[in-house]
Amino acid sequence: MKRIITIINYLFLILLLLLLSFINLTFSFNIVNIEDFKIVNNNENLNYIFPKPKFVTFQASRGDPKNINEFDAKRPFIELTNETKIKFQNDEKSSSSSQNKKHWNENDIEHIKKYYQYLFKVYPIREQSNIFKDIIINNKNNYENTTGTTYTIEIIKTPTLSEKDYKSTHKNTIPFGSNENYELLSSQYGITIYVNSKFGVLHALKSLFQSGNLVLSNNNNNNNNNNNNNNNNNNNKRIKKLYFYNYPFSIVDKPRLNYRGLLIDTGRHYLSVEYIKEIITSMSLLKMNALHWHITDDQSFPLEIPEYPLLYRKGSNHLGYIHNFISTTTTSNNNKTNEEEQKKQKQHLNYYKLRDIKEIIKHGEFMGVRIIPEIDLPGHTLSWGKAYPELVCSCPNYLEKRRNPINGEYTFSAPLDPSNDLVYTMIESILKTVKSVFTDPYLHLGFDEIPFDCWIENSELVTKMFQKYNLSSPSKYLSFFLKKVNQILSNLKTNNNDNSILMWEDIIPMLDSIDQDEYLLNNDDDDKRDIIFQLWKGRDEYDRFLLKNKKPFIYSFGNYLDPSYQSCNTFSECLFKQQELIEEFEKSKLLIGMEACAWEMIPYGDIKSIEKDGISKHDRGYPDRVWSRLLGIAEKMWFKPIFSFNETENKQLTQSIKDQIKENSITRAKYFIKILDLIIQNQNLIDSSKLNKII
Repeated sequence: MKRIITIINYLFLILLLLLLSFINLTFSFNIVNIEDFKIVNNNENLNYIFPKPKFVTFQASRGDPKNINEFDAKRPFIELTNETKIKFQNDEKSSSSSQNKKHWNENDIEHIKKYYQYLFKVYPIREQSNIFKDIIINNKNNYENTTGTTYTIEIIKTPTLSEKDYKSTHKNTIPFGSNENYELLSSQYGITIYVNSKFGVLHALKSLFQSGNLVLSNNNNNNNNNNNNNNNNNNNKRIKKLYFYNYPFSIVDKPRLNYRGLLIDTGRHYLSVEYIKEIITSMSLLKMNALHWHITDDQSFPLEIPEYPLLYRKGSNHLGYIHNFISTTTTSNNNKTNEEEQKKQKQHLNYYKLRDIKEIIKHGEFMGVRIIPEIDLPGHTLSWGKAYPELVCSCPNYLEKRRNPINGEYTFSAPLDPSNDLVYTMIESILKTVKSVFTDPYLHLGFDEIPFDCWIENSELVTKMFQKYNLSSPSKYLSFFLKKVNQILSNLKTNNNDNSILMWEDIIPMLDSIDQDEYLLNNDDDDKRDIIFQLWKGRDEYDRFLLKNKKPFIYSFGNYLDPSYQSCNTFSECLFKQQELIEEFEKSKLLIGMEACAWEMIPYGDIKSIEKDGISKHDRGYPDRVWSRLLGIAEKMWFKPIFSFNETENKQLTQSIKDQIKENSITRAKYFIKILDLIIQNQNLIDSSKLNKII
């Protein structure tokens, strides 16, 4: 009888331990279930690597075995943990005479090691089939590492960048295409990665985690039957391990475009520091490399300027600012803040302190994402006038004509007054502050949608510009303004790399041909500034100006995350419609990159997009409009399709093929958006349950 009771007790204890293990597995770790998603081709690991790599080979299927007879338990595999040793080497083939040859420095080594640990911490484990879980986690059939092999990750720095690439990457300080390449190889001893900068390593590590199987496994490394309870507890602790049981494999990869960006708009709605950092994290996992931060606009000036505190104290919150509030915390449990919190936050001064910006930049540097600030001028500056009305041109008739019943006076803005000297004093202070805190060599100055009619209406401005400067047309006013800003930038210039200015394409047709040559081409000026134009209206300025004058540009048209503002009926239609044009741009060698634009987006889905006719059409929440449309743009920026989208050249590009491409992309997106959802854990940003509604 005692023996029966003892057996029952043992069985009960075993069941209890299994239950506790299940609870620990289920609730202590983020889990993504592969079986929830239909994979296009189970034999292609590239279904799991996002964006698709340029070239990849795997020996066998990454998928789980369906039954024990299909699985060779003694099959060789690679096992990585957060304690795996990372070795840093320099390629011996690298020419010692190369001017730009750089060995691994301590800061880069520390950065890479921390990023590897970060991925182990945040990446979700995969809920495998019961067979695989039985073999790996419970260590049956001797599947654990019994060979005594110590697996390593070896990172080898290849011959350095060319002089041209070295200059374009600003001495390898920013990710910019040519320094983001990587080659990843497996062997019986572990993983070898070939790169020419730390940015390539970050991408390689992301692909590594996507192509492997991250699971929970028993820690048997020190299982020596030690009677010490603490040691026994440590030995029985389950740890994350990254398994590769389909080696040898290799990935050779590089980005299609040098610049792969996302625009966020805090001039229309304040986004918390943590929220912006989560956006940056998501971008990094998508292998994007540039956050274009549109900081100010008509509705808000949410930036601390120490010399002129009234700018942000009076300009950060006012009528027209979307919601005019933001929750100070972000949680995954609430999609909206409650009414009491909303009322409370309406009185909260929402602006970015300089220390906030430094925190965001530091996070961007860790994630391999550049932070490029935009101070929009001379238009979109109504918020400047909330503290200093004399800065903004007065034109009531112009504004009244453009009022609509929803946006009211905030539909179109009044520009800065180019005849007022205080305007340039203020601009100098603002740009001085921006350049003191932002580290990126690029600076965006806007120059879009400048309302010339407002300048013309103001008779005092017209008289002053003619009498004092002998200028008689709005285009001349703009040239005068541009010259003043250029002089301010020259005075603030701190180093030779500090010479890249971004502008929207609007400024090109607004200037006379003579002024275009003087201010936009600037070919013979020793102090010339590299100007990069951003296209958002189509291809007209490319044909008329950029191609003729060989000027570099960033392409945004068709990449608005609200397609109703573009010429497409659906977002997927935009992706197909512009592909042929992108291929043409690439051949010109002038396209440096593309950018997705999240204009006027907010964390909640309770604000509608407002078109020019004043009709509400779509939710403007990040979960609805940005995710997962950004995945489609991110992959297009990284991976070039293997066949042409030119329907004249490719007669086989039928609608059925397009539908299949779309279906495959959605399948992969469902899988990866789930991973992002589990990593970010903020449904005010990413909510994978909404994927089917937004494609």
